[in-house]
Amino acid sequence: MAESNRDELADALARLAGGEIAPSEQLPPAPLKQVRAAAPSLRPPPMPGATEAPETMDSDATTPEDDDWVMAPVPQEDLAASPATLTVEMPKRRAARGALYQTLGFRQTIIPVLLTCGMLTLVFAALKFVLGPESIFADLPGWVTGSLIGAGVLLLTLAGVNMIAVKHQLRGGRP
Repeated sequence: MAESNRDELADALARLAGGEIAPSEQLPPAPLKQVRAAAPSLRPPPMPGATEAPETMDSDATTPEDDDWVMAPVPQEDLAASPATLTVEMPKRRAARGALYQTLGFRQTIIPVLLTCGMLTLVFAALKFVLGPESIFADLPGWVTGSLIGAGVLLLTLAGVNMIAVKHQLRGGRP
């Protein structure tokens, strides 16, 4: 910063601190309306048949100008519906349903997922023993391998239970 600018700033601060210039006497920034009026208009040309939005809002509005207007064609009167034609029927309440996991569709969908995940978990656990000592899976701790085997057995058991439940439900019994 130049030396003269520093001196001018120091003098201005001293006058402000000394009470020569009150903060309220400083010039306020230009109002928003004047700034927008000076800026070139960036609005697109109006569409044919479109209604033009007013340039300014009422004097009691909080914002000087409303930019939220949409350029849209005026609706035709023959297409305008009366309130009587806009009635909507509310759907009737259905009886209380059971949990999602008890539905036949869910049970049929989850069986292949359980079978696939169970088999992949068991295969992943077996990689420690199948691939040999140079494999990265050989360094897995025993508790990880045991947990994988337990999770695989649990997933396959759940798949079997679901298959029996679906078979029973398809024959007409309750789940």
